[in-house]
Amino acid sequence: MSLSFWKNYLVWVLLVGVLFIRLLWHGFAPIGLSGDETYYWDWSRRLAWGYFSKPPGIAWLNALLGWLSGQTAFGIKAGAAVLATAGVYFLFQAVRQIANEKIAMATLLAVLVSPGNLLLGAFLTTDAPLVFCWNLGLWMAVRITMEQRAPRYVFVVLWLALGLGALFKQMMLVQIVLLWFGCGWLRRDVIRRWELSAATLGSLLFLLPTLWWNQSNNWITMEHTAHHFEAARLTVGAFFSRLGSLYGATAMLLSPVLFVLCLSALWRVTARLREAAIGEKFFWLWGALPFLVMSIMTLWQEVNPNWPAVYFPSLAALCAMVWMPRQLLWKRALLVGAGLSLVMMCLPFFMETFYEMKWLKPQRRGWEGYDALAKVVDTYRQENDAVVALGHRFCASQLAFHLRGKPFVWLWNEKPQVLSQYDLWPRLPLDRDAIIVLEQSNPKQPAILPKAFSDAEFLISTPLHPARSEHQFLIYRLRRAKNIHIADDISHP
Repeated sequence: MSLSFWKNYLVWVLLVGVLFIRLLWHGFAPIGLSGDETYYWDWSRRLAWGYFSKPPGIAWLNALLGWLSGQTAFGIKAGAAVLATAGVYFLFQAVRQIANEKIAMATLLAVLVSPGNLLLGAFLTTDAPLVFCWNLGLWMAVRITMEQRAPRYVFVVLWLALGLGALFKQMMLVQIVLLWFGCGWLRRDVIRRWELSAATLGSLLFLLPTLWWNQSNNWITMEHTAHHFEAARLTVGAFFSRLGSLYGATAMLLSPVLFVLCLSALWRVTARLREAAIGEKFFWLWGALPFLVMSIMTLWQEVNPNWPAVYFPSLAALCAMVWMPRQLLWKRALLVGAGLSLVMMCLPFFMETFYEMKWLKPQRRGWEGYDALAKVVDTYRQENDAVVALGHRFCASQLAFHLRGKPFVWLWNEKPQVLSQYDLWPRLPLDRDAIIVLEQSNPKQPAILPKAFSDAEFLISTPLHPARSEHQFLIYRLRRAKNIHIADDISHP
């Protein structure tokens, strides 16, 4: 057997070993399902061609994982871990083909041990499947760039990666722009191949049902997405604050040492871009340039740390090309990343201690407290009771997952505008008794039930978590739900 076979075998052993460790970690359940995870999971029980804030891919993926795992939290976490680990393999193949085996292995290790990849495999949001599809498309883009005439199946795989990725997050559409720009810069002859047009433009066909759904729902996803690009304060202080926030979060996701090396590699390659090797040019285009654009965006708005996540693998590859020969420095970068990831894996097992010492407070976006809340609700809930949440969408989705039998939960919204996916689903049935869960996040404001529930009987109050007793959930029972009066102009929940 060839040396190449054994090297490839070693990569698979490494990836499977890391995946096994992560699955074992999830098996001990140190982290539960976050608010976003249960929210997307709840979507999967009402499959559609589109949803309030995202394309439908994450709902369909949750439906598949739920069917395979019996709607367990471990099944959802395992799906995220598999996607995050497999995506690194695509990156390895891309770097190996455009550079060499050593740089590919250095890139693989840098990404695999980074805290960002650990988090990517810890929470099944849209980012894990997006990065999986992005790295697959990246590999196909390298093949198109490096091979004299890439076979047609490469364009078919590219078409699938682009189309499926766009069903998870709109960010995938940026790869179409990078592909055409990259081919025009590095392989102009490829532009004349009809397969490139068919793969890139044809991938947009995946979104046609989603566009139809949005048109039928007043373009709600487009409207929600537009809110992410609203301008903030245009001052020097605000800019540096936003830029510092982005760079600080990126440093923690990549590891501080690797992030500094990435910035250094970015500027070094930019300064000598014309003389750079083709691999450096490729990953500069796919990693450094988009990250610079994201940095400039902080001039006028906040940039969420997960927005540039798809560019991090290419940044790491560019960094490996520049800095991997300095082996001592590179090893230190890997050790710092691995150390931070290890700390993050151990941290959840000590969270209760940190809560008791008041070093941390449980957050509504997290997972702490909701399983206990569900047990309290279940003690008062009868089999046919409807469950209504008054508060944040995470309260509704967490109850839906943790309550006995995983019932559908309604989220009450008296405002005329649609605020979440719950507002697009069927309204509360009026012929059933109901359990009302009122979320009170500000103890200084009195808890007031909407007029529609004025006849409800107070049962009990329970905190989000003993370490955050000021955040309360007040539980009521409402009999004769048919007496609820809903204004005719309110079509939800």
